[in-house]
Amino acid sequence: MSIFDRFKKKKEDQVQDSRSQAVQADQEKEAYRKLQSAFAENRAFLARKEMDPDTVFRVFHGENVTIRVFPAVTFPTGSLVAADPLAYLPQEEMAGHLQRSIPTGRYALSLGILQSEIAGIRMSGMKLTVSDRKPVTYEMAKIDMHLADGTKKPLDGCPVDAGLLTICDAKTAEDFQKFAQQWYADHPEQNLYDDYFEAFFVQSWKEEPKLQREGGDFIRWQIPGTDEEIVMAASGFGDGFYNLFWGLDESGNPVELAALFIDPGAMETVGESDLS
Repeated sequence: MSIFDRFKKKKEDQVQDSRSQAVQADQEKEAYRKLQSAFAENRAFLARKEMDPDTVFRVFHGENVTIRVFPAVTFPTGSLVAADPLAYLPQEEMAGHLQRSIPTGRYALSLGILQSEIAGIRMSGMKLTVSDRKPVTYEMAKIDMHLADGTKKPLDGCPVDAGLLTICDAKTAEDFQKFAQQWYADHPEQNLYDDYFEAFFVQSWKEEPKLQREGGDFIRWQIPGTDEEIVMAASGFGDGFYNLFWGLDESGNPVELAALFIDPGAMETVGESDLS
C-alpha cells in the first residue's frame, strides 16, 4: 500500500470513527429522553390515590415481570408496619403503622421484578398476601406514625430515604429496633448498611443474579436471637414516597396489601425476559 493509500485509509477511518461517535451520542440522547419520559409517567403513577385490579395485576404479573415469592413469613400479632428498614424502621416514632390489621399467621411476601429495556432490572412492587380470594377493588391504606409524645401522625403512604422498603409485623419491627440500637451501641463509628447488611445483599445477588442488580436488591433476613424475619427490597427507582393499597374481596375483607413502585406500562420493556 502506497503512502497516499495509507493516508487515505487513515482519513476514512477517522471519518468513520466520527460518524460512529455521532451515532452513539444520538443513541445516548434518545435513551436519556426515553428514561426521563418513563420517570415522568411513573411519577404520575405513584401519585395516584386510586388503583384498579388490572393495574395492580400488571405490577406483579405483567409482561416481562417475574414474581419472587418469600413464603411463610411470620406475623405474630397481625399489626403491620411499612417502612424503609434502614432510614425509618430503627426508630419507633418514624415507622409507619397501618390502621388495618390482619389475623396472626404466616403469609407470603412477594416481589414483582421488572426487566426494562431502559431501566434494567427493577423491583416493581411488594405484596403481602393474606388470603387466596380474588381482590375485586383496592383502597389506599391508612398509615400512622406513632410519635414520641404518644400522638399519631397520619400518612397516606410510606417515605423511603435509603432506597428500601419492608412490610412486617409490629413485633418484628420492635425486635428490629432493639437489634439496631444494640448494633449501633456496639459499632458507634459504623454504618448499618455498609458494615452489616451489604454482605447479605451481595450474597442474595450471587444466589439469584438474574432477579436483581449487581450488589443485590432483596434479602430475607432473620433478626439474630429471635424467630422474626424481615424481607427487605429495593423500592423501584429508589427514594421517594410510595402509596400502599389494600386489595379487598367482594365482602370488603382484605386479601392483600400492595406497595407499588413502578408501572410496567410506563417502561419500554425487552421482548422476551430471561429472568427464569
